[in-house]
Amino acid sequence: MGLFKGMKDTAKNLKELQDTGKQMQAEKYGTTNPFKQMSQGISEANEAMQSLQADSARMQHLLANGMAGTGTIKELRDTGMQVNMQPQFDIDLSVQIEGRDPYDATVRQVVNLAVLPQFQPGVVMPVHVDPADPASLMIG
Repeated sequence: MGLFKGMKDTAKNLKELQDTGKQMQAEKYGTTNPFKQMSQGISEANEAMQSLQADSARMQHLLANGMAGTGTIKELRDTGMQVNMQPQFDIDLSVQIEGRDPYDATVRQVVNLAVLPQFQPGVVMPVHVDPADPASLMIG
């Protein structure tokens, strides 16, 4: 008797978990239709890929055309996002470029976990700054 009661309780718990999962998906996607959920998930993935491609193009532009300077790290804030299992941060910097007044800027950048200990307040890092838009910069 105990075996069948345990199986019944397990089936009940499984059904509750399934119902909770469906409710969470409905809250996230606004529907329980799996095809609509899949379509929305694909749209989100496409947007993320486009964002990554735009970031990559911006970084290549800055490396090729940017002015070299230094940035002193003032603060790091984790955005809660990860790219390829690497954390993304908002990094406040004091930027210095030869021939220009120092200024403060914030850059959102993925930081490899292997070099994360180097990203501490007070550390001076090389930066590349867009000559046309000093707020557009990258560390490295």
